[in-house]
Amino acid sequence: WIMNYKSQKLKVSCRIGNRHATNLANEANKLDSEIRLCRDGENERRINMKSILGLLSLNILPCEKVNVMTSNINDEQAKEDLEKMVYFLKNM
Repeated sequence: WIMNYKSQKLKVSCRIGNRHATNLANEANKLDSEIRLCRDGENERRINMKSILGLLSLNILPCEKVNVMTSNINDEQAKEDLEKMVYFLKNM
């Protein structure tokens, strides 16, 4: 099985606190791909976006740059899921 990886960097508009972490995890859990999030430049600490505690542990602040990564066996599904999560993050 070959996994297809997609990633995109963006700047978050607000702090990812309890409410946002819950909403992000709920959205991520609807998707088939593995979805990871890390601060831009901190690739060694990638958290699972399906985990509320993982999202809270990053303590993302407003205007901070993050990197969203998806992986899936299906290349199109990985791309589509990445676009959904980036859209959700930009519109929090």
